[in-house]
Amino acid sequence: MVAALGSFIVKIVAFMIVLVAIGKSTAFNGRMLGFTALACILAWSFSQVGTAMKLRFPYVEPDGKTRLVISNKTRAPDAVLGGKTFKRQGGNSAGLIFYNQEGDEDGGLVFSGAARNGRYEAGGALLFDQYHQDQVVGIQYRDDNGSRSAGFQVWDRSDIPAAETLEREQAIARMPDGPEKIAARERLRASGAWNAPVRVFVGRARSKAAVVDLTDPQGKRRRLPSNMKGMDVLAERVADQQTAAHFPQARATIDRGEEVRFGKALILDREKISVRKLLGGYKSCALPDIEKVAVEAGFLRIRQTGKFLAFGGGSVGAIPNVFLFLRLLDSLIARPAAIPADREFSTQASVG
Repeated sequence: MVAALGSFIVKIVAFMIVLVAIGKSTAFNGRMLGFTALACILAWSFSQVGTAMKLRFPYVEPDGKTRLVISNKTRAPDAVLGGKTFKRQGGNSAGLIFYNQEGDEDGGLVFSGAARNGRYEAGGALLFDQYHQDQVVGIQYRDDNGSRSAGFQVWDRSDIPAAETLEREQAIARMPDGPEKIAARERLRASGAWNAPVRVFVGRARSKAAVVDLTDPQGKRRRLPSNMKGMDVLAERVADQQTAAHFPQARATIDRGEEVRFGKALILDREKISVRKLLGGYKSCALPDIEKVAVEAGFLRIRQTGKFLAFGGGSVGAIPNVFLFLRLLDSLIARPAAIPADREFSTQASVG
């Protein structure tokens, strides 16, 4: 923008000098020549501004810092990291580039899609960068002629600033070929500066399966089941482990004569169960008066002896640690709660 304004001023000054030089000539009408040339300069300048706006348009803060650039592929700006400019790795794309308050690149939105020789490639990404680093979280779509993936990803980035790593790469590239250059590259690789393992992927894989992939810091991959039955088995295991972990402390609390709360839905002590009433407050039922406790179609139902309607209950998803409640109840009354062997409701339960 500054360069364009400077160029415009130079043109005006140069033209004024020409007018003064030929001002006394009778071959030209100085005034008409001046107005004609001025109109041409303005038209040319506006066309330049219009062209620039079509190719790349920056949004700038009052302090002069660029916060957003909308650009085509050919005019995409170089990366700005640590206040320094670097050639963009991986090529340019049309889209938006975000910048933080310091003027460093902070993420972006890119997209593409084209067919060639009977095949097509398409993609898009909304990405956000780690401070002084590359993308750390984003939504991506990749499509290679129908072999596609799309989903949410989280990357693990080094704490080493990307600008520092790029400067080291440039210094190594300038070194003469030989053992020292090879050793320098190996040290850079071993530093882990460019390591960026995908720690989380949630989406649609190229296999067409809906997946949840998790990777630990050591790179060990753990994929959650992609079908509902597998998820139900996993949820049941998690619930059992959580229940086993919390049961001793919860039972000790009850044995001391204290109560254990399960959110706002249920309160259990060694003498009674209390359930929340619809309009607020609680109603209680002594443990010996409980006729049946059952889980049916994802709902917990508690029946009191001699009563036609259920005493209380609710969706298992609305009762925190419902499995712990059932196990405590089993340990306090003479008969176990009627829990179905196939606990498909486990995926709806809240545990922890």
